[in-house]
Amino acid sequence: MVALLAAVTTGLAVTQAIRGAQALRATDAVVFQSAGRIVGAHGCVYCLEPQRLAQMTLLGGQLQGNGVEPFSNPPLVAWVVQPVAGLTLPIYTLLSVLLEAVALVAAVIMARRLLTGSRSTMLPIPVIVLALVLPLPGLETLAFAQWDGLMLAALLGAYLLTRADHGFAAGLALSFLLIKPQDVWLVPLALAIARAWPALRGFALGAGAWLLTSFAVVSVGTLTHITDSLGQNQSQVQFTDGLPGIAAAIAGPGWGFVIAGMGIAAVLGLWPWRDRLHLDPMLTLDVGITLSLLFSPHFFSADLVLIGAVLIDIGRRSVPTAVAGALLLDAAYLVEGPLLHTQGHVQALALLGVAALVVSVIVAKPRQQRMPIGLPVAAGYHGPAVTFWKRPEN
Repeated sequence: MVALLAAVTTGLAVTQAIRGAQALRATDAVVFQSAGRIVGAHGCVYCLEPQRLAQMTLLGGQLQGNGVEPFSNPPLVAWVVQPVAGLTLPIYTLLSVLLEAVALVAAVIMARRLLTGSRSTMLPIPVIVLALVLPLPGLETLAFAQWDGLMLAALLGAYLLTRADHGFAAGLALSFLLIKPQDVWLVPLALAIARAWPALRGFALGAGAWLLTSFAVVSVGTLTHITDSLGQNQSQVQFTDGLPGIAAAIAGPGWGFVIAGMGIAAVLGLWPWRDRLHLDPMLTLDVGITLSLLFSPHFFSADLVLIGAVLIDIGRRSVPTAVAGALLLDAAYLVEGPLLHTQGHVQALALLGVAALVVSVIVAKPRQQRMPIGLPVAAGYHGPAVTFWKRPEN
């Protein structure tokens, strides 16, 4: 089963990359390229009218089927895109897909390093990595020329730095994910509950850098118009892949945001296990990322690639548990669109199942291993060697 998952993942990754390079009018490359052109012209990157005109220019006088796709990322993202924003849409889209593909390859290499040395398994480590680190819905980051591959690489970097006990640097790496704040919005609260202060300080410094660059790249007047873009996104809540999407589809967008607010309560509910999380900061990242996505009012299939890092860390502890999580997400993706013709809700339920698996790891008593430690004993003692129980390294 794991080998089959790895093969399907590899095949779909290639397919999605080809799809993304060819589907010029249906990718998010239009959003980022138009934002780069607006910033280059010193325009209002969050105003809907300049975005509409820039997107129509790229699309030959037309808009995508949903109308104006609003740019709602930090201004630095548009500034970084600026040097290549003048390219034609086909070339810019191809560059975006290639960059995402390179980032995903780097993520696979980092995931293999993270998984190396985990509990023994019958399968080769590369096969397990491919089966876990790239959930099928997350591969849409290639099809839509998104930034999630880069975010996954940064997240895995944070895991590796955390394992090496470089908490501050791990927090800085985590702050890169603020490209999409809605994907990590509960992580700082989880870090605070776990008393992971170095990581929290690093994350705060990175967040401050994002904020300062925002004022450096655009004017205060432009920043005040971010509500225009966010208001446009509000109409998409019912189509998102989290629990707020289900609530919004049933009772309206307002209830979607009510459910999103419950994510704070979900993280606070981890308080009884704060010591467990403090001793296992990588598990803190698992629950922070998973709950951030589960209760996010605005995320889609491509963002689920971030769960790949969570599954890799769970796989370090229990490969069957991690494979179960991967199967949930992959099956939901294969069933939802082609068979049920729904958008995001089945994947939201699958993500809820992954969250349950993560919580089960938190509440389970950590396994201990017996490690003999040679200690000096009192003179004249001829009994058995002294042996202590020691908690295994995470």
